[in-house]
Amino acid sequence: MPTFYRSSPKRSRARPKRKKKRRFLHPSVAVLDPRRLLPDPPPARQNQGKTRAKHKARSHSLAAFWNLSHYCALLILLAALFGLGYTLIDSAFYVYFPDVETNRYTRAEDVINFLRIYDSSIYTIDPQEIATRLEQLPHVQTATVQTALPARLHIQLQEWEPVLIYKLHNQQYWVSPEGRVAPEAEPRALVVLTDEEQAVAIDDQHLNPDVVNAVLRIHQALPEVKSFRYQEPLGLWFASPEGWVVYLGSPDRISQKIALWETVRKRILEENLQVTLIDLRYRLPTWR
Repeated sequence: MPTFYRSSPKRSRARPKRKKKRRFLHPSVAVLDPRRLLPDPPPARQNQGKTRAKHKARSHSLAAFWNLSHYCALLILLAALFGLGYTLIDSAFYVYFPDVETNRYTRAEDVINFLRIYDSSIYTIDPQEIATRLEQLPHVQTATVQTALPARLHIQLQEWEPVLIYKLHNQQYWVSPEGRVAPEAEPRALVVLTDEEQAVAIDDQHLNPDVVNAVLRIHQALPEVKSFRYQEPLGLWFASPEGWVVYLGSPDRISQKIALWETVRKRILEENLQVTLIDLRYRLPTWR
């Protein structure tokens, strides 16, 4: 006998209930503000034609302003070039006679002839270059140069003072503390250094500064000695007030040589020695 099975009906899954979205989370606010009950209106379309016209008009105005600024800049540049060209060719901007101030030993004519700036434009003059050239003049220590429109060139000189007289071949020259040599501008009662062999000169405008300093130091310690000589191979020497010839040699160890001279002189005077020559070139002095 066949067996029959009772089929059970298929169970369908229960669909979850969809929760209805609440339009207003806070109905009380919607009641207070009725505008919330209505949907938001769609954004209004902007008039694209009017916007494009505005942008086009603005670009035209900017282009016109840009062109106008270029024209103005070109006119200003042309005016500046014209003014510069006029000042370069106008004789009112040319220097003919500079103003030379505080020159005691250097004449203004010598400065003008030395510079050679006749008919030079004020724009082509370099004050620093002129000042450097003026410091090469014999008596000039420093120079200050200033320019001013339309054509003024002001030169101020500061000259050095001599400390001794350098005598060479019957010609007398002034010497600065640094050893610079310049022609004698006026008579001065200074200590004299005679050099017939030109052994002290480094070049035509400079002496050995060590020899100059040695002469000044000896004269400061021995004011009665006012004349010195330099001769190879004896070096520096002088004649004392007693008539003695004193050899000093090279300009080194001047302080020791001055102290040694004082000691030797005192001994000779105390012992009443007959002396004509004192040699201080070496550490052990000798006399005869």
